[in-house]
Amino acid sequence: MYLSIDQSDQVKLRRKGRSVAQGALVVFLLFGAFVAQAFAQTAATTCRSNQNLRDCVDGFETCDHSLLTNTQAGQIADLQRDQNLCV
Repeated sequence: MYLSIDQSDQVKLRRKGRSVAQGALVVFLLFGAFVAQAFAQTAATTCRSNQNLRDCVDGFETCDHSLLTNTQAGQIADLQRDQNLCV
């Protein structure tokens, strides 16, 4: 015994298959956009943090000590103390 599928059922199955594939593609593209946005935000945050650290090392007023890690804050404090001793 063979299972027979008429043409109208085949067309319905093809349409349903395309619909599922299109839905999967949309989900994939949305996920890709989300990941790209997350990477962009991470890169921008890292860039701002690095610039802030340079500002602190150089003694600029734009230095925001609240953005420094504990280790960085300690190193900047040591650097500033050493600079004050040399003046």
